[in-house]
Amino acid sequence: MRFEYYADSLGLLRLIRPDAPDFIHLPSNPPPRPLRYEHLMRELAAQREQEYAREIAEWLSEDEATRGAEPARPAIVTFRDVHDMQQKDWVAENTNWLTGVSRYNALFNWVNSSVDSDILSTVQSSLRRQGKLSL
Repeated sequence: MRFEYYADSLGLLRLIRPDAPDFIHLPSNPPPRPLRYEHLMRELAAQREQEYAREIAEWLSEDEATRGAEPARPAIVTFRDVHDMQQKDWVAENTNWLTGVSRYNALFNWVNSSVDSDILSTVQSSLRRQGKLSL
């Protein structure tokens, strides 16, 4: 009961139950490595072109007498655009992961210091044989 309370207070209860449907062994699942810049630059350029196509379609659908200036072509995608976007996303993901891992480690240390090592090793061996990860 104390274990569940402590795990829940750290926001980790679903991450430590190997039988949970959405179980994720957090320490072994860091954020994915960023995609290559060339791929991201093409993706961002395509996104900007789609946005421009929508703006042009809206502009053309307006009454010619009252429509404003034609929308400007999208800016050329630069390395800096992609780097800034990627850096911001990865920092947020990595910060969340590091926070979760530090909480997980606190729970791991608490379990290892408060549960008899003979009992703990028996349970861990059983889970390992079943191919399940847990504390």
